[in-house]
Amino acid sequence: MHMKKIIFLLFFGAFFIGGYAQFDFQPVAVPWNTVGNTGTTNLNFLGTTDCKPLIFKTRNTERMRLSQNHSFLGIGLTDPQAPLHVHHQLDEMPCGEIIIVDGNGDSTSVRSTSMLGRKVLQLTTPETGFANHNGFSIFSSFTKDVTLRQQEQGKFFIEGPGGGFMISPEGYIGMGTALPKQKLHIVDGNVVISKTSAKAPGSTNGSILFGAEYNSNTIPVWGIEYLSSDDPVEGGYGLNFWKPHGGGQSLVNHALFLADNCNVGIGTNNPLAKLDVNGSLSADALTAQRVNITENLNVQDATIDRYLNAEELYASYARINLLSVDDLYATYANIDGYLDVEADIRVQNANIEGSLWAQNANIADRIFAKELCIGDEEALWDPDYSPLIKINAHHSNKAFVIKSWMFGEVFTVYGDGLVCTREIRVSLQPDCWPDFVFENDYELRPLNEVEQFIIENKHLPNVPSAAEVEANGINLGEMNAILLQKVEELTLYIIQMQKEIDELKQAKGGK
Repeated sequence: MHMKKIIFLLFFGAFFIGGYAQFDFQPVAVPWNTVGNTGTTNLNFLGTTDCKPLIFKTRNTERMRLSQNHSFLGIGLTDPQAPLHVHHQLDEMPCGEIIIVDGNGDSTSVRSTSMLGRKVLQLTTPETGFANHNGFSIFSSFTKDVTLRQQEQGKFFIEGPGGGFMISPEGYIGMGTALPKQKLHIVDGNVVISKTSAKAPGSTNGSILFGAEYNSNTIPVWGIEYLSSDDPVEGGYGLNFWKPHGGGQSLVNHALFLADNCNVGIGTNNPLAKLDVNGSLSADALTAQRVNITENLNVQDATIDRYLNAEELYASYARINLLSVDDLYATYANIDGYLDVEADIRVQNANIEGSLWAQNANIADRIFAKELCIGDEEALWDPDYSPLIKINAHHSNKAFVIKSWMFGEVFTVYGDGLVCTREIRVSLQPDCWPDFVFENDYELRPLNEVEQFIIENKHLPNVPSAAEVEANGINLGEMNAILLQKVEELTLYIIQMQKEIDELKQAKGGK
């Protein structure tokens, strides 16, 4: 009996020790207890000793594999390509699948999925909880999109050794700040867009693009890019505001251009002044040393110290040293230096201290000028050509001169008020001319009444007095009509006196 016990113990001991030594003291595999193991050493491990991967299965379906060639762990696939390779695995009949059978006996499978797609990875902590909506997750959409989602009301940080950025629960991105106030909030940093190649779509240098609605099927409304090109049409050196082509809109280049020399161009990539407008300009007030406008300028108040060049000027008030325009429209124009109008000038009040040159001037109210010259086109643009009409209020001799190409000076007003001309013709209404004196019903005033009137008033009847002439002047045509009336009345007096003389002669015997 004892011998049997000894034989049994030796057999069991040999079997147990042989698991490690196999009689040559080599370690061998031993059964692994799935509910826990004790007394393990560094000889115990979970894995393979041959050139086979370590495979984990559930429901007899492979779920995870540790590669035999690399330290690559694959979840959901058999050929991992990275130290951790996660692949969302679809099962034909997953556990917990809900089967709905309709009234016709047809069954439909309902699987729990997220609106974001298939969840590939979820990280939770004791603070977040471990439910489906907790922690941080990575989703793979049903197309090929990937979403990284912070599912808690907390901040999501991505950082490097020198800093990084964070995403707030509201979806705001902060760089240099943990309290972003907008979709992108940068503190103590810059945004740099530089040119590396001509691959930026729609732009040769890379642009910031703007649009009310923008997707792959729409064209942005505006773009901003930096240009550094010698191309005189498309290039330039500066910041270019432009409108892309497409979607029913045409390409508009250099809508606004901020040149490297700090000049500002509108409609031009080579602004020659602080503000260079290739088109029309409308403003409530404008103050500048030099303005170059190829089309229209519309201002209420313009003060330009040096030079303004425009096709058309519309102004309520313009004070300009040097102005050159095709057409001038102004309520009030105060020009210190030189006004050059190629076509028309239309103003209510023009105060010009220098020179005014215009082909056609229509002034509704008044014009103040040191000198006004009017002539044909040749006289207008040739300073040495004698004008037809010349007005110079400051000239001590001839203040106003009208010339004829055939007869020379035909009308001259001298500085002391003297008017010199060959002939003056005055037009009057027919009833203003005193032919009525010779009508039969005309009442000729008796000479004794005329005498009494002269004694009392010191001038003839119906003739203005010296005081009235001094105060109001005389109307040349009216005065000539009054003088003719007095001559006609005097003629009637003479005729009347001749009749009385003839009667006296006859009374004395016909002598």
